[in-house]
Amino acid sequence: MVTDFATGMAAGGKIYAAKMAGRPLAAGLCIDAHGNPTTDPDDYFNGGAILPMAGPKGYGMALVAELLGESILGQAMDGMNWICIVVDLSRFRAASAYRRAAEECLAEMRACPPAPGFDRVEIPGEREAQLRCDRLTRGIPVPPATLESLRHLGRRMGVGVEALVPIADRIDGQGAGSLPRA
Repeated sequence: MVTDFATGMAAGGKIYAAKMAGRPLAAGLCIDAHGNPTTDPDDYFNGGAILPMAGPKGYGMALVAELLGESILGQAMDGMNWICIVVDLSRFRAASAYRRAAEECLAEMRACPPAPGFDRVEIPGEREAQLRCDRLTRGIPVPPATLESLRHLGRRMGVGVEALVPIADRIDGQGAGSLPRA
């Protein structure tokens, strides 16, 4: 199983995306340089911080991840660090026994009643797999400012962006352009 998550209330990419789209952040994600709650993405870039998920427990998890990541990989570049934990399951039990136990555990999780407002319990990675299928079919929504930034960068670098990366000028219901499947 692969689980990819930030230890903060939001991944840094979400802050960049909100800034590029000109949208405010959801309340409770960030603080400004003075420690005040903010919904302005610029406050993050001007010395603010993303709050840890799950309060003190999330802070502890983030600190463990940073300590392990930096001790293994060295100083984080651009504020980005990661950790990958790989377990050789054959050291504990046969692969077939593990597979059966894992399938039983996942079936038990899926059988739980979903939280209000949800129609099912999801397993990490399921939503991303569905989103991947959707993006392959309908393209990737891109905010207009990001789309123009990509075009500008392509022109500046002498790359025919429109020819190499087919950029459609379609607009979805969110006001975003779309990078369709090549």
